[in-house]
Amino acid sequence: MAIDDSEFRNIPEPAHIDTPWSHSLPPAPRHSVTSHIPGWKALVKLSERDPVHLSKIVSIYPRILLHKDCVRLIEAIIKLLGLNPEQHTCFLFPRLQVAQACVSYITSPKRTDGKETLATPSVSIRAFENSTIGTDKLYVFALVFPVDKLAHVMPWWSDTGVGISSRLAAHILNNLTGLQEVPLATAPVLKGQLETPHRVLRERISYLVERAPVTTRERKVQPSDVYLFQSGMAAIYNVHQHLQRLAKNSKCKSVILGVSFYETRHILEKYGTGLKFFPTGTDVHGLEQFLRQEKAQGRPILSLWTEYPSNPLLFTSNLIYLRQLADELGFVLVVDETIGGFCNVDMLPVADIVVTSLTKTFSGYADVMGGSVVLNPTSKLYDDFKHHFDQEYVNDLYIDDARALRHNSEDYLHRCAIINSNTMMLTDWLYKQSKDDRSSIQTVFYPTTAHAGAQGNYEIFMRLPTVDFTPGYGCLFSLGFKSQQSAVAFYDNLHVYHGPHLGAHRTIALGYTYLIYGAEEALKMADSGLSPAQIRVSVGLEDSKHLLHVFKYAVMKADEARKDQLAKGANGTDNATNG
Repeated sequence: MAIDDSEFRNIPEPAHIDTPWSHSLPPAPRHSVTSHIPGWKALVKLSERDPVHLSKIVSIYPRILLHKDCVRLIEAIIKLLGLNPEQHTCFLFPRLQVAQACVSYITSPKRTDGKETLATPSVSIRAFENSTIGTDKLYVFALVFPVDKLAHVMPWWSDTGVGISSRLAAHILNNLTGLQEVPLATAPVLKGQLETPHRVLRERISYLVERAPVTTRERKVQPSDVYLFQSGMAAIYNVHQHLQRLAKNSKCKSVILGVSFYETRHILEKYGTGLKFFPTGTDVHGLEQFLRQEKAQGRPILSLWTEYPSNPLLFTSNLIYLRQLADELGFVLVVDETIGGFCNVDMLPVADIVVTSLTKTFSGYADVMGGSVVLNPTSKLYDDFKHHFDQEYVNDLYIDDARALRHNSEDYLHRCAIINSNTMMLTDWLYKQSKDDRSSIQTVFYPTTAHAGAQGNYEIFMRLPTVDFTPGYGCLFSLGFKSQQSAVAFYDNLHVYHGPHLGAHRTIALGYTYLIYGAEEALKMADSGLSPAQIRVSVGLEDSKHLLHVFKYAVMKADEARKDQLAKGANGTDNATNG
């Protein structure tokens, strides 16, 4: 199975991706959330977060950099206000309350992210009405601040994902003559009307979460139990804020079990009463000990969050055990099932709340953002949650984004069947390669493989197969290599799209751990299973034979790099840690 085998000799190089640097994946729609930034050197450059370099990027995930339509609208509003763009800029929000939440945080002397606290007089909120003949009025709220304070405001905007969408910005830009400032006191309190596309999405999601269930349920999720948001992070942020307001003890922390999406950790760390992070998801003894100590000291934890499975290591929690702890110790169990997906896994037997990034596989075409929250009607906490959510929830998912999500998700099950099959085919082959001592692959992170915490737990909550769909393990996996050199060789020779997104129609690879944490921080977190010599892959809808050819070629190059490294006696051994 190693490079001496006949199937691994002289594999022809696959065709290169011809998408220009930093442009979005084909068909490259106006509202794309992707960027093709190929090669390890480009990844290193991106990880440096150099503003000049970032400014040259044409398209990228809209919470990393503002979408070009949002930038154009910001420029138009600064001009309308008569301000100097070299001195002032703004962020745009769909409601006054959202802008006020941002101001409250960035001007707080108690802000917890280490950034500078802005002086209250230096920021202001301005309200704008956009109306033309024959259209409903739209409102946006601009948080205006000094441009040299951008780095101290942007983290809140990026973390929370509650800014306006590119489609809303584009609509206003197309009707710019109808944009005018209105007094803040006269701006209406927006309720976020649920229109037909929103109702269809709620019905679709409620159907999917009850489709082929693992258990029989007396109470089923209704469309009214589904809440929509303008991004996955907005869903997470809003749930966390709701739980904070419901808490009876202001000292209660939240907990994350397992390495999760890094911005989920940011939300729970920065915008609440504190976080205890258990990156090693299998440390159940330490987790339970902490939970019981907090309870005994009068600080029962508020909530425990986990992903099913996790990003990027595909760790799967023991949800039965967590549910037992939640019932005994009285905390809220929140599960983010974005990676597993509505189609594959059923979280309702255990989760109080289910959060999902609709931007990913649910949309599937990388051209719209959205998020959802499902309240579990069988939860003992449901009545309290339901009352509070219905009192405070406002629908901020812009109508055109809802239309795009409705359209994209019509073939959700069909796409997921292909993705499940493609990913299983690749991971089976890669795992087989990793068993050869001569292989450059150290670990394949996927729910079907034998890395710690992966096997067994996932299958417990897999949905039952039906005539129209057989559940699988999702689009995402990660590869850990035995050396950094092999990881780089694999990445540079993997002729798929490279960039920060998952769940799209095309296969996308990313040196995720290196990009997010950098080499030094990743090595500090090696006990959690993270390594800079890991590549995360989101599998798309391509032909399976083509995909296998592409991956065989890249693995061949990674194996050659390892063989050369060992021949040169580089420290005599491999030098990566991959769990």
